[in-house]
Amino acid sequence: MNYTSGGNKGVVPERGKGPAPVPKITGKEDINNDKLDYKFNELRNKIDFKFDLLISKIDNQIKLLWWIIRLLTAGVVFPAIIYVIKTIFLK
Repeated sequence: MNYTSGGNKGVVPERGKGPAPVPKITGKEDINNDKLDYKFNELRNKIDFKFDLLISKIDNQIKLLWWIIRLLTAGVVFPAIIYVIKTIFLK
């Protein structure tokens, strides 16, 4: 692709037609806000889904971590309590 120089920077001319005309900005351009809103909403929904997925994974890891901590605590604390009770009351 050959870009033209001067005022037409970045505008690619049609093949064999010479430099492409620069579109004039009149302020009355045809921008369809509904299509833009739909695209932004779709993008926002995708981003929200990714964050929700990440948050749910973090929540599951936290639950698993607490479950492991409870198991370890039950394996250490409860036998220690039972040992203390046996030594005090069953001498």
